[in-house]
Amino acid sequence: MTAPSFATLIRAHRRAARLTLHELAAASGVSVRAIGDMERGRSTAQPRTLAALAQALRLGAADRAALIAAAGAARSAVPGASALPRDVPDFTGRAALVDRLIKFSADPAPVIVHGLPGAGKTALAIHAATRAADRFPGGTHFLDCRDTALATPASPPQPAAPADLPAPADLPAPADLPAPADLPAPADLPAPAGLAAAVGPAAAVGPAAAVGPAAAVGPAVPVGLAAPAEPAAAVGLAAAVGLAAPVRSAGAARSAGAAGRADASGSAGPADRLRRIVGGAASGRRLIVLDDIADERQLGPLLSLAGAAAVVVTSRSPLPGIDGAERIVVPPLPAGESAALLAAITGTAADEEATAAVAEHCGHLPLAVRIAGNRLTGRPGWTMAHLAARLADEDRRLPALAAGDLSAEAAFASSFARLSAPTRTLIHRLAHTTARDVDAATLIAATGADVTSAQAALDELVATGLLIPAAVPGRHHLHALVRLYARRPPDSPPPPPHRPSGGPSW
Repeated sequence: MTAPSFATLIRAHRRAARLTLHELAAASGVSVRAIGDMERGRSTAQPRTLAALAQALRLGAADRAALIAAAGAARSAVPGASALPRDVPDFTGRAALVDRLIKFSADPAPVIVHGLPGAGKTALAIHAATRAADRFPGGTHFLDCRDTALATPASPPQPAAPADLPAPADLPAPADLPAPADLPAPADLPAPAGLAAAVGPAAAVGPAAAVGPAAAVGPAVPVGLAAPAEPAAAVGLAAAVGLAAPVRSAGAARSAGAAGRADASGSAGPADRLRRIVGGAASGRRLIVLDDIADERQLGPLLSLAGAAAVVVTSRSPLPGIDGAERIVVPPLPAGESAALLAAITGTAADEEATAAVAEHCGHLPLAVRIAGNRLTGRPGWTMAHLAARLADEDRRLPALAAGDLSAEAAFASSFARLSAPTRTLIHRLAHTTARDVDAATLIAATGADVTSAQAALDELVATGLLIPAAVPGRHHLHALVRLYARRPPDSPPPPPHRPSGGPSW
């Protein structure tokens, strides 16, 4: 019988232990987003992370060995022509942008898809790449390029690692998705005895059985795993199955560079995985989606490696330092498409007025609309009108826009974390004015800043996707939800990126 994949095993162990994603994150010190990526087959983990998860899940020796073997098989999987994530079935609107993106992808120049956090850049890129797949006989590929170096000051401190197992000092866990490291595992949780029933008899396999081809789950993706609170557990776990825990020094991590940096789980960085794609046996032109690029320094080496492949880049920044690129800005959805997306997610369009109100409260931002729809489907007793009433309160709106591992606040927090202190102060002041479309003169008038500071702040806000082009050339728009987030005191820590909501994860 085929051994279960790493994604199947980690999900089944968590469910058998009766832990939510948040509870497992709290007990293991691994972020919610990282665990979610593992369960979706988007990433794997190295022994130290596995040790923390196994300890939190209270796995026996056989289950630990099978999990390590499955993780190893997933890490060695070679990306193939079907490496694109699944296109969302309810993708709505954006017809003109999709057509432009498909048209530009036929050109040799890279296409940069940019816009504010939560605008649906990744969904657009995946949808267009899926539609254009038959034009690329070499395959369509997706690389998550989240820069693990972009951590906020609120990132929880990492415990020191013993001398024989150093933790990479320059790879902190991203602070926009912190995993609570100070919460102990519940003392009264029984060991997961029902795992075999959850995934079938193959769950009890040894290491050798778990490394078959079916265990592969696709390319590893950087997820920014936090260092576990008990590094020593990894040594014992590795010894139990005859594996040596890999050691990656801080100096080696720094020498990898921004593009080639491995993530904190030890998985190969984007550059290493891109080399595997372009060096594969497939013939014909390839399409490669480089998702969530931070800046030009990260993108430049990847474009060189991509060679003649068609490259679609998603980024919050327009990346003005990349010469010759086509650029597509992704704005919020038009009101009609926003309401249609909400109706598609919830499966109902009976109350058109309430649906339009919810979409308006979400600022027609696809991420926020998605979260609102998920919340409604997760609460059978709610109506669209009830949800519209909850979101009408501006003080409650952002905290309410969280469901499972999705959070509007978290999306904004990661961009605000990159701002300098003066720019955070300026946007905080701007958020308390009535100005919607701004330029340097507006910023000066609204905040009292001097010309140099105002222009520098404007450049920062555009580069982080917090201001988007307005209808008037030379001016930029401050989105309503960004304004609500910016009203927080500029020196306050970012909010928890994941809040229990009763709705499903997406």
